[in-house]
Amino acid sequence: MAKHVIGFMLLILFIILASIESLSLLYWLLLPLGVSEESLALIKPVAQFEAQTFNALAVFTPFLFVLLVLFGSARTVLRTLGMKGFQVKFKGKIISLEPQPLTSPQQSIKGHAPSIILISSMIAAVLLALYPYSPALNPDRHHIGVDIPDYAEKWLSKMASQPSLFQTINYTFFTAGDRPLSLLAMYTLCETTKFSTWTVAMFLPTILAPATVLATYYFLRKSSNPIVLSLTAVFTLFSYHFTTGVYAGFLSNWMAVIEVYVFSGLLMRAIALKSWRNGFLAATVAVLVLFTHAETWGMLMGVVACYAALQVVRNLRWKSVLFSSDLKLSGIILVVNGAANALRNYALSFGSKIETIQIAQQSLSIENLVLFQSTIENTFFSFKFRTFLNPVMILLGLIGALTTFSEDRADIYVGSWLLASAVPFMFGNSVVQARILYNLPIVVFAAHGLYFLLNSINKKWMSSRRSRILCFLLVLLPILASLNYTLGLLFDLSKMSFR
Repeated sequence: MAKHVIGFMLLILFIILASIESLSLLYWLLLPLGVSEESLALIKPVAQFEAQTFNALAVFTPFLFVLLVLFGSARTVLRTLGMKGFQVKFKGKIISLEPQPLTSPQQSIKGHAPSIILISSMIAAVLLALYPYSPALNPDRHHIGVDIPDYAEKWLSKMASQPSLFQTINYTFFTAGDRPLSLLAMYTLCETTKFSTWTVAMFLPTILAPATVLATYYFLRKSSNPIVLSLTAVFTLFSYHFTTGVYAGFLSNWMAVIEVYVFSGLLMRAIALKSWRNGFLAATVAVLVLFTHAETWGMLMGVVACYAALQVVRNLRWKSVLFSSDLKLSGIILVVNGAANALRNYALSFGSKIETIQIAQQSLSIENLVLFQSTIENTFFSFKFRTFLNPVMILLGLIGALTTFSEDRADIYVGSWLLASAVPFMFGNSVVQARILYNLPIVVFAAHGLYFLLNSINKKWMSSRRSRILCFLLVLLPILASLNYTLGLLFDLSKMSFR
């Protein structure tokens, strides 16, 4: 009887919340179509109430993220050491949290649904990127993004003014050696489309946003079940890659994140299939990251090194061959990329420069740890506007970090991102923390967290009709809430001046 009552109460609650979120979404969707405020008078209060409630919950985002990093890191280490889940005692009841691997087959989506969701998410990503440039919201079509003027004027315009292609390439490598490949890609786009440097810089997110969705899908395609795969594609729409990328104009960093997901997909295939061909491609893509955005490359190498260290611990515990094929592959990737960085530094006269280490030396300190609360509050609440304030994704990510890690290699690799980020995040200033937040694959953790909740509902109500409705609403609610947050953010950005 108690189970029936709880199910009914959850159903009513989910329906009420979904109704509020749907009306709020309707408001944000009608605004760029030029619908007058008078016509939206009935649903505007609902949208305002939804935004106020979401913002009130957003104050917990920094706290939830710290838990995600710390508990996720500890979970990764303990799982590598062989811990098989843990139990929590709550009100006299023991709750067992048994981890599920990424390849968990408990649920599936049949047919072409994952492909349809992928394509729909990519189309939605393009529309979201165009949202702040709607004539109804942004009549003077001013640029959106803090760094857009740097790309349009500081780099692309000067590249276009060079007398020859050789001099353009030479100028790019010696004046922007930390991101020459991304700048040359933008320059090529300018030359082939004949668009102005401002147009390319402003509207590049319409390409990067759907490419990010596709890249995350590629990363998990062989290591996840279709439900997690589809959820990740949808969650990427309102990830930090998008919200912060649009506000800050992180074009090179954004391109590097896409390459990192491609690298991760190739690495997982290389390890699963023991394929040196995929391993070679992964190492090559990692080198491309170095020339796309060197700071992101440095973080990626830290993650690969962390993953290799966990593999050593895993091999020692199992008393298997110490230098397993996946450990050798990780080592080769690190050596090849280290050599590529050394050659770059020699050719460009950079000395022993590694951008990430230089930033760490300048930005990591004991003082930041002592002032950690004020630092993290600045990072989340003001440093990058409010682009990091999505408590829904972080909460789901925390659940995912606590429940889905196993000894599966893909799980250990994803956990390595948290483990490698923990110390820099705790000792770093807002610049370091913002870059870590931007580069982390939080959408992957969030998708796993929601998948765990879906499985829990199915177990509670034994795949009944009620459980299917609850699961549908449970998927719908975080998507609607995050879409409302993203559209509201884009609306505010369209009214801001970035000059």
